[in-house]
Amino acid sequence: MACFFCGKTNSLSSPLFGGQVIASYDCRKLLEFMYNALERCGSCISTAATIALCLTGAGSGVLAMGGKTPERLSTRRDIQKAKPDVEDIDIWNLPIQDYPSLAKFKSVKQIGLDCSEGTFATDEKLKALAALSLTNVTDIILTNCRLITDKGIRALSKIRSLKGLGLEGTSITDAALKTMASEMQLSGVNVANCDGVTMTGLRTLATSKTLKEISFSADKLTQDEVLELINLFRNITWCEIVDPHNKLDVKTIKEKGVEKNIRILVTKTGALQDTYGKGDEEDK
Repeated sequence: MACFFCGKTNSLSSPLFGGQVIASYDCRKLLEFMYNALERCGSCISTAATIALCLTGAGSGVLAMGGKTPERLSTRRDIQKAKPDVEDIDIWNLPIQDYPSLAKFKSVKQIGLDCSEGTFATDEKLKALAALSLTNVTDIILTNCRLITDKGIRALSKIRSLKGLGLEGTSITDAALKTMASEMQLSGVNVANCDGVTMTGLRTLATSKTLKEISFSADKLTQDEVLELINLFRNITWCEIVDPHNKLDVKTIKEKGVEKNIRILVTKTGALQDTYGKGDEEDK
């Protein structure tokens, strides 16, 4: 995918927040510099938030800025009408019986199944997707897909080209994290707001040799456990920690990140809340 800002095609591949990556490496570094500066200025907080949205590649940010939308495929006719060289498709409500027709998209790189309803994506659909032999797929977005379990991730491990998984709000457990760490070559993954994920699974994922970007929730972790995870990271360069109760000592966490040369962003909400408003009721 080309960078929205400079047009370069070396944009980072990261589904961490359930949206499209829109910034190349150079532009992302510039945005990070701007974010760090504005973050220190209370009067510029809205601007900093906007830049953070660009950095995380939130889908709503892309659309608001005029970015290209995915090819939405809801029926077999939609598939027939679409050009075979599309690189980004949205199949959240496509019936499973139409999945074999997706084989025409040999160039597809990103596939989205995320939606506000949350129950259309299933493990069986992921198995059907993995059976298509789409060798250029790098990112699959499953934010808020509550029926996705460890079985679905096991199926996706068959897609050897896969580099990024957006799993926030799914029903995966530590078993899926073990699969990702040992059987997949992922560079980015979002497992925030996954109730079945514990420190045990995060420890396993932290040892991945290929993982460079990660997002996870700290609501069930202690400060010491978060610091332990950061210390365990092997090749992580970017980390988002969702801290809904503001219990972490952010300064200490970020100092550990600097020590490990990791860019750390601590937020109160993740994509599940920001995009779909999930969990808002509990905060009120």
